[in-house]
Order: sequence, then structure tokens, then C-alpha cells
Amino acid sequence: MVKIIDAHLHLNKNEKFDQLGEQGGPRNDLPSLLREFERLEVAGCVVMGTGRLDEDPCRAGLFNLAGEPDPDHYRYPPQVCFCIGVDPEGLKPGRLERTLADYRRVLACPNCVGFKIYLGYKPYFAYDPIYTPVYELAREFDLTVAYHTGDTASSTGRLRFAHPLAIDEVAVAYPKLRLVICHFGSPWMADAAEVVAKNPNVYTDLSGLAVGRPETADFRGRFSHYVSELSGWLAFAEKWDRVMFGTDWPLVSLEHYIALIASCVPAAHWEQVFYRSALSAYPKLGKILE
Repeated sequence: MVKIIDAHLHLNKNEKFDQLGEQGGPRNDLPSLLREFERLEVAGCVVMGTGRLDEDPCRAGLFNLAGEPDPDHYRYPPQVCFCIGVDPEGLKPGRLERTLADYRRVLACPNCVGFKIYLGYKPYFAYDPIYTPVYELAREFDLTVAYHTGDTASSTGRLRFAHPLAIDEVAVAYPKLRLVICHFGSPWMADAAEVVAKNPNVYTDLSGLAVGRPETADFRGRFSHYVSELSGWLAFAEKWDRVMFGTDWPLVSLEHYIALIASCVPAAHWEQVFYRSALSAYPKLGKILE
């Protein structure tokens, strides 16, 4: 197997994620994750929306992995990069100035590689003007914007806002801004594939397509149509240089998910999908790892 970058995982500490970590593996804590990285030859990762917003939408929501007492300084292992979680409530009038000031403070951390926008969980389309300040800031600092797309983990999510076609609007308006369709838009993989194929500034990651400890043969047998759609639309887009491996850990076992995705991607493209594409999508990650 080739070197690996996990371009989409989480480090939130809560009971649900702790339970998921126990079911999949490794445990939901950083030391366990880094030991698994070493065992599986995972060179680095991108954490989505590190930490919690703690009911303050103007804060970037980061927690300090090193346990430093100063809340304004965050230290991360060199192979752990992150995207700032965006709460659109903090982008409304009266809050915007404070939110952007906090974002700029966090952007000083060299491990910050972009922003994460939670389409479907918040009732705004990707092209809603409320996100314009985020796009402008990402353009100013040469950062990447990643989006949750597709199915939501909560029944209160609104799927129409999470459709990947909306990202085409942003891609056209900001042709020099790197955008990531997380989860390959599942179940709208055909639409995600078209947006990636059409727009040279759009990437996708293959995170969150299975949970727990999926055995490859069993998963492919039970969900043969789904696997066929996934492999078929990846081949249709034929943009392997903009397709990234990601897990959505702790939702899924790293080891099992690596094997599953490897079975869906032609071996000739493993190095690109499992490693190289992430360096292109998140250039600051490349500067840290290479």
C-alpha cells in the first residue's frame, strides 16, 4: 500500500464520538489516533471543524490539543492540520466583525489549512451571500473551503441545502478558490462527479461512505449497487488528481476503511487518491509533510 493522508476526520470529544471510536477503532483520542497512523503508515490528516463552538458562533471552536493554559494558542502535532468550522450565525450583522477577527487569530496557526461549511446542518446554500466573507478570507490567505454534502447525520438536517450542485455556483464565482465536496455528495454522486469534472478548482473526498468496521467483501456484497455507482462515477469524472481519501473517523475503523476504498479505486490511482491529491487540495498540508 502507498502512503496515506486522511483528508477528513474529526477530533471532537463527546460521548457519541467516544462510542463510535470504541465500535470502529481506534479510540476517540489523539494518542490512540497517532499510534494507528504509525501502524497504518498514515502520514497526516485534516481535521474538520476542530472542537466545539460552545454556544458562541463568533468563535472558531478550536480546542488545545497540547493542554496549554492560554486559550489563544493552539499546538498541534505537525501531521495534524485542521479546517475552521464555520457557524453562519456568527456571520450575521452585529457579529461578523468579531467572528472574522477570531478567524484571523486562528489562521496564524500554521496547521490551519481552510474552512469547513456545514451544508444541510445550516439552512443556507453554498452560494448564499452570508458565506461571502469566508470566501474572501480564504482567497486572501490562500486557504481551501470544504463543504459537508449529501446525507446528514441528523433527521433535523435539510437535504436540499446539502446538494453538491450548489457548489458549482461558488466554483464559477471564485475560480481561483479551492473547494472540496466532502463525502462525494453521497447519495448524489453523479452530481458531485459532474461538478468536479467541470470545475478545475473543485476537489472531492471519499469520507463517510461507511461506518463501524466494514468488511470489504461483505460491504461490496450487501451494497453492490452503491459500490458500482461509486466506482462508476469516479471513473466518469476521471479527475483522480482531485479525488482524496478520507475516513470521517471516528465513525469508521481506519484499517477497514482503507481496504474498502482501495477496492473501489483502481490500483493505478492509489498514490494519487490516498496521498497526492490532498497535498494539492490543501497546499499548507504539503508544506508541513514534504
